[in-house]
Amino acid sequence: MRYLILAQSPVTADALGVWLALIGDKPLCNDDPGRMVIAPRLRAQGGGIEAYHSAVRWIESALTSSPGGPHDDFVALVDTVNVGNLSCVSEGMGWDHLIALLIATFPEVKWVFGVVTGEAKQRPLFSEHWLPSLLSRARRDPLLDPTGLRDWVRCRSNEALKSRLDTETQRSSGFPSRLPTRKLLAAAIDDEVDYAFMNAYAAYRYGYRADIITSWALMEERFGAAPKPVNNDAKHGYTLLIEDMRLTFADKPGRVHLSRLTSKDGEPARDHHCPLLAWNRDSSVWRILITTGQSGVDDDLVEDNAANLREKSTATGPVFYKPLGGLCDVWSVTGLRAAHADETNTRGNADGFVWPANQNFDEPSDGHGAPGKLGLVARTLIQRADKLCKSAATASDWIRAAVLASDAAELLSGKTPTMTLTALAIKHECEVRAECTFVGAGYHFGLSQRFDEIQAEVKSVCLWFKRKRTQAERDAEATIINRMRLAFLAAGQFEEEQQCLVKLRWLNRMMAWPIRSAWQLLSPVHWIRLVAWLVLLYGEFLLVRFSRLLTMTVTNALFLVFLGRELNKEEVEPLDHPGVTIANAFLTANVDPTLLSLSVVGAVSGIFHVAILMSYMFSLISRK
Repeated sequence: MRYLILAQSPVTADALGVWLALIGDKPLCNDDPGRMVIAPRLRAQGGGIEAYHSAVRWIESALTSSPGGPHDDFVALVDTVNVGNLSCVSEGMGWDHLIALLIATFPEVKWVFGVVTGEAKQRPLFSEHWLPSLLSRARRDPLLDPTGLRDWVRCRSNEALKSRLDTETQRSSGFPSRLPTRKLLAAAIDDEVDYAFMNAYAAYRYGYRADIITSWALMEERFGAAPKPVNNDAKHGYTLLIEDMRLTFADKPGRVHLSRLTSKDGEPARDHHCPLLAWNRDSSVWRILITTGQSGVDDDLVEDNAANLREKSTATGPVFYKPLGGLCDVWSVTGLRAAHADETNTRGNADGFVWPANQNFDEPSDGHGAPGKLGLVARTLIQRADKLCKSAATASDWIRAAVLASDAAELLSGKTPTMTLTALAIKHECEVRAECTFVGAGYHFGLSQRFDEIQAEVKSVCLWFKRKRTQAERDAEATIINRMRLAFLAAGQFEEEQQCLVKLRWLNRMMAWPIRSAWQLLSPVHWIRLVAWLVLLYGEFLLVRFSRLLTMTVTNALFLVFLGRELNKEEVEPLDHPGVTIANAFLTANVDPTLLSLSVVGAVSGIFHVAILMSYMFSLISRK
């Protein structure tokens, strides 16, 4: 674990260094690169923006210079903070505002405060961020905000935004002047880190704060016995649990067996070692068990566990088998999408989480962009996500980049459209690359759901374009999907790449509509362009799937043969039959002068359909 010290004076920085010695770590001396003192003078320069940039450069340097790179566990020790002022939106750059901006900028860093003041200092949230927590608590990965610190910063920022805007302006704008917040908590429990990251991030993207539990120490802390005397009313606080069945944590004692959820024949099981997961004490609304389905001496294990979870099952059941597929598939296959969806929440977001931000697409906007400091943080997050995207190698790397991009988009809420669209493009590309990099996610990923989500997000963002909204929507969708296509191509996911190509062709065809005004219909040139556009549209219609192309080719050939027979009922030799003549023209492009018009139509149709068919088959076989 790596420690950083961020203080307002050398004296408080030295005091924090004493804590490092207390927990057995090396104290940070005055010239240590992990120690930074930001004096009030620096925060006063340039509205405090220079202080923010200096702190960002310092933390980024520490993250990249670490032997473990950005994957090391980083803890930033801050001398003091007033939690009531932890807002990203402020007129100046006070100390608390600077810390709020840094908390939003570095979601992978755990923030620990020496002195906590303000109205909420007794809240359990901040007990996770006091100095004593370094001595007694197992490490919780802060990436998906399990403690709610980033959510607290957003809530304080929302209050500041609300006080800024005139009530009448808010009422007429149709834009909810609030950042998306996550009130509910989820946990992904798995001894395989990549699976835990994937499942936890799936919960995060749909509105849950999430714990990534990949160690017995953390699982025992979160679900273990309550302090004595035993408090039977104690709850673990998770609304959603996604658990692997066979947990073999590296730090798990050999006597601890967790595969069976409830005890059987007196053998201690998961509910014994983790009492808060016992059937009568588990407070989760949804509890999902994931397994590979392997069996041994305990063939009845899966059925027993499924029976134990019937009361908390989703629409499709409580037990699911690996691999589940991609991120969107996790939410659909497990029934969580259907369980959360309603008329106003078709995406299946968790209660209280509003995304995309502009749900009422027909209301006018207030004309204001995102606040400057939110734009500053979002720009930094996008730069960091793009940099991480270029160096990522594992599923967890891509997910980290996706979190940075996702947070950037949410902070902007579409009010700075171009930057928001950039964040969304990086987010979806990183998610796709995580799915493809992750061995065991499944060969095929459901893309129709992701396409719908992209369309809704883009529509929300492009609400702020007034003159060319439709064109902007289509161009943005095409850009995002093209980045996904390249990711699928690099990973050899040819079917998914083909689906992206189909969507891209449709978007590009719609953007190439040749008639822009009624007077253009008077021009023969535009009629020629329209005919060419329709021919290309039909060709792209054929390329949607191989079965459609084959069906339409055969149907056209049979229709032309039928038409030739109906137009010429004379008795002729079989080889001279009009149907044979047209079929020959369709397949070989040979034109018969005796049936000139039909032969020409058959030849042109044949060249068009057969050429596309052969080209498509070659691309499928060669996987070009």
